[in-house]
Amino acid sequence: MIHAMMETNVFVFAASKGNELSYESERWGGGHGAFTCNILNALSGG
Repeated sequence: MIHAMMETNVFVFAASKGNELSYESERWGGGHGAFTCNILNALSGG
């Protein structure tokens, strides 16, 4: 599957592995998780 994704230029950014939990909080803005907060900050030039 990874090889097929490489051929189609698909990238997966995930906050956790399949067997891990990720958390959300109001302190990261809008109830997002820390991962999403940092992705949004980077995309907005931060």
